[in-house]
Amino acid sequence: MSEYSRSDPARVEPESGTPVTSGGTPPTSSGYDRPGGISGNVTGNSSGQQGMTDQAKEKAAEYGEKAQEQAEQAKDQAASGMERAAEKIRERSESMDGTPAQAGTKVAEGMETAATYLKDHNTTEMWTDLEQYAKEHPGQALAGAVVTGFVLGRILR
Repeated sequence: MSEYSRSDPARVEPESGTPVTSGGTPPTSSGYDRPGGISGNVTGNSSGQQGMTDQAKEKAAEYGEKAQEQAEQAKDQAASGMERAAEKIRERSESMDGTPAQAGTKVAEGMETAATYLKDHNTTEMWTDLEQYAKEHPGQALAGAVVTGFVLGRILR
C-alpha cells in the first residue's frame, strides 16, 4: 500500500472534516466520501430506493382498492338486510292496532329510507355526507360517535 492510500484518523482537515493521509493531502476517494464511511455509486442506491417507494405506493393503492370494494359489498349487504328487516317489521305492524302499529310502520319507513340511501350512494359520497353532517351538527355527531364506540366495544368483547 502506498502512503497516500491510508488515512490518519487523528488528523482531519479543519474546514471540511476530511481525514488527511499520512502524506499530508486529503484522500480523493476514501471511505469518507459519504456519511457512514461507505463510498459508491449514489445513483444506484437512489434508484433502488425509488423503486421500493414506487412498489410500496402500488401496494398501498392495491390494498386501498380492495378495502373500497369490500366496503361497497358490506354496504350493499347492509342495505339488503335493512330492507328485509323493514319488510318483516311492516308485516308484523299490520297485524297490530294503535300506537305499536304506528311505531312499527315508522321504524320500517326509516329503515327503508336508510336502505335506499345506502343503495344510491357510494362509500366516498357517504363519507362526504358524514363530514358535512358533523360540521353542521357537531354535538349530535359527537354523541353518535360515543354511542357507536360503546356499541362496537360491547360487540367486540
